[in-house]
Amino acid sequence: MQLIGLILNFIGTVLLAIGAILPNKEIQQLSTQYFGGRPDIKYNLIKNKKLAIIGIIANALGFLFQIIGALKT
Repeated sequence: MQLIGLILNFIGTVLLAIGAILPNKEIQQLSTQYFGGRPDIKYNLIKNKKLAIIGIIANALGFLFQIIGALKT
């Protein structure tokens, strides 16, 4: 159980990092101003939000599995 928990923690952390650490090229594109709004910013924020939610759930499940595994030993 603890191994499953550690794997879920790793996956969750990677998913959180993907949304937080953007490549310089993407940062440059997102920081450029356009008349009439930026639909790509909306898409990027929604994508990052989904990755963050999945990452947080994976981390929570990982900690839960680690606690269960520790209590069984």
